[in-house]
Order: sequence, then C-alpha cells, then structure tokens
Amino acid sequence: PFVSDGSHIVSIFVGDDALARRISALLLARHGIYVQAINAPSVRVGQEILRSAPGAVHEPAEVEGFVAALDGIWRELGVTRAQGPHRSPVTDG
Repeated sequence: PFVSDGSHIVSIFVGDDALARRISALLLARHGIYVQAINAPSVRVGQEILRSAPGAVHEPAEVEGFVAALDGIWRELGVTRAQGPHRSPVTDG
C-alpha cells in the first residue's frame, strides 16, 4: 500500500519497525536498490514505512524492476497487503 500524495516521495506502508528494516536491507543486498526504512520517532509506532524517491532519471523498466523486487520480497516474507494508516478499507474500496 502506497500512502503518498502530491510528492515525489512514495511512502510504502509496512507498519512494523523490524520488518521495514529487513525489507530495506534485502532490497539493497539482493537488488542494489536503496529504500530508506522510516521508523519511530520519525513516524508513530505501527506506522513504519519505506521511503522511495523515484526521479526523472529512472526509466520505466527500472521502476518496474523495483516493483517486481519489492513484490518478491513482500511475498517471501508473507507481508500482509493492507491499507495504509490513513485509509479506510470501507471507504476506499
């Protein structure tokens, strides 16, 4: 779940400190992709995120590769695909 709006920074909701750090480390070790884990006190406990900052220099294939890498790690770790902290599954579909 992506929780960003109106910014070039894309926040990816994780909701767990250790898990956010682990996903970040696996992306770097396996794919050479650095995505910063943001944990308390920068965000509230239970609202931990990964902060991705794609830019104009990233080709569509690179963005697709990032999504595939993130999806693979998400599946491997069994991370729940849930709505972000500010979204309601009832009102947002």
